[in-house]
Amino acid sequence: MIKRSDQYNGYSSVYEPDDFIMEDINIIKRTNEWKMIIKSEKFNKHESREVLKSLVFQGIPLEVRGEVWHKFALVDLDTDFEYSDEICHGVSETADDIIHRDSDRTFAGSIGNERASNAKDKLIRILQSYAAKDPEIGYTQGMNFVASIPLVLTVDEKKTFWTFYGMMQNPLIGIRDVFREGLPGFFVLAEVWLEFVRRKYPWLKEKLENNASAAPSIAIARCFQSMLIAFSVPLELKMIMFDRLIIYGKVALVSFEMAVIKIFCNELYKCGPEDSAMFLMQVDKQPVFNDVPFIVEAWNEEWISNHEFEETKELIMNM
Repeated sequence: MIKRSDQYNGYSSVYEPDDFIMEDINIIKRTNEWKMIIKSEKFNKHESREVLKSLVFQGIPLEVRGEVWHKFALVDLDTDFEYSDEICHGVSETADDIIHRDSDRTFAGSIGNERASNAKDKLIRILQSYAAKDPEIGYTQGMNFVASIPLVLTVDEKKTFWTFYGMMQNPLIGIRDVFREGLPGFFVLAEVWLEFVRRKYPWLKEKLENNASAAPSIAIARCFQSMLIAFSVPLELKMIMFDRLIIYGKVALVSFEMAVIKIFCNELYKCGPEDSAMFLMQVDKQPVFNDVPFIVEAWNEEWISNHEFEETKELIMNM
């Protein structure tokens, strides 16, 4: 039997690992299936990845997780440079200053364990290199937490850089726009999510729209931001978030937020407009997130297909 949360290079999560024990035979079988997928060229579009849903929902085994992330992050992405120590020297002075300040607090926040701080120099070079290759974005606070997760998983600087680079640049994942000035990507996601909420929980949409202290899109954008950076949730749940985000893109985030509403429906129903917005903005602090199997089950039940997501996004953009 394998306790998955014990395997992240010694950095354990905050929940009880006994809840996530799997039989060795099932892990071996799924590991072999993922090894075949890594070698395949069949899954270069979201539509072709729908057939992987059952396998993804069972969880990507630790042995191949880093390779899966690397593979799917870079699908059909043209890269005309090699990662080397020289790239990081092209970072701007402003970005470099913020990167160094943020790196000191990264691992304590992203995985709740300062022992990972021995990877700080690698993280700094990864962020410097990305900022140098994408000067329009440069470096924005929050990118450090995203880049730290694949680094904790693989302890491989080069592989982490390319995984992070793919997450930012690959349009099938497309999180670059959530780090642009003004966070436009988060606000688009918020509007898409609100449309799904209108269809299923119209009373909640009305509450959020009646909140005098903040527009619904601001409250929901903050909610998406907290879950992507995910300060307070267990490490294993963050890993699963990355599994799904890298393979399915922003559908994973919207589906997760729909699961959040399902889980906290009663609490939100009792809240007033301002309290409901505040609850969502701080939802990652709720202790129920320590029950990873329960959260994942709700997430699976609320999963939105890529077709439905894109159709709804197009509807919102044309309004």
